[in-house]
Amino acid sequence: MTDGAKEVFLEIIPPVVDYLDEKPPEKPASRPSSLDGKRIALLANWKPISTPFMAALAEEIGRKTSVKSAFARTPDWQFTHPERVGKIGPEVDALAQQCDLMVSGVSD
Repeated sequence: MTDGAKEVFLEIIPPVVDYLDEKPPEKPASRPSSLDGKRIALLANWKPISTPFMAALAEEIGRKTSVKSAFARTPDWQFTHPERVGKIGPEVDALAQQCDLMVSGVSD
């Protein structure tokens, strides 16, 4: 460093904050002791492989377990598009009426 130059340090701050819902749940949701007789929905995400994978997984679950039914859905809203976020709640609520458990296919 030359005379008169200031020493500079780089501070990296991760852009992460704690997330809280508007109202935290009173108590955690209980887990069923079994999936016997349950209806399971598998939601595909936007990745091309997700739809056939979720369909195959639903088929496999239906064949090899004692669930009442397992089915795959590809929603018309995208998990990654903020302009479509308003569609998610109503569609999930409608789907929740058809099943006991939903599995979302979001991953890397």
